[in-house]
Amino acid sequence: QDLSGELLSQVSDREVAVERRCRDSFVLSASSEKRGGSSLQREVAGVFKEVAGDIFEELRGVEADEWLLQECIDNESGYSFDLYLPAKALVVEVDGPSHFVTSVSLSTEEGLRQEEETPNGKTAMKQRQLEQLGKTVMSVPYWEWPESRDSQRSYLR
Repeated sequence: QDLSGELLSQVSDREVAVERRCRDSFVLSASSEKRGGSSLQREVAGVFKEVAGDIFEELRGVEADEWLLQECIDNESGYSFDLYLPAKALVVEVDGPSHFVTSVSLSTEEGLRQEEETPNGKTAMKQRQLEQLGKTVMSVPYWEWPESRDSQRSYLR
């Protein structure tokens, strides 16, 4: 019985070591993907800083550096976030074309071609997993981002 307890302990230690190596590899790949953010991401971040006080009263008058993390790796999930408000567990992802697949449908009767953008598997899985961890995920798809600053502010509110 001593031997079986020791064997179980060794197996458990190996499982922990493998789990740690897998997580470290995941975090490393996430951090290597980050490149400082796109111009769209920087624009969304700028507008978000402007309107956050309207959304969350406690942020009024507080410098954004104190409540907003940009281009960060989450220690709990290992995922990278474009924008993150830890106090609200709010993740803002600025999703460019690589986050979507385009499906095309043709209507032969009317001669119409319709395209629909849907999140790809990686993006959808990330959102589901973060929501299961209690985070709120807000996606800003590239095609929805308005041109005018007023419209951008309204979009984020």
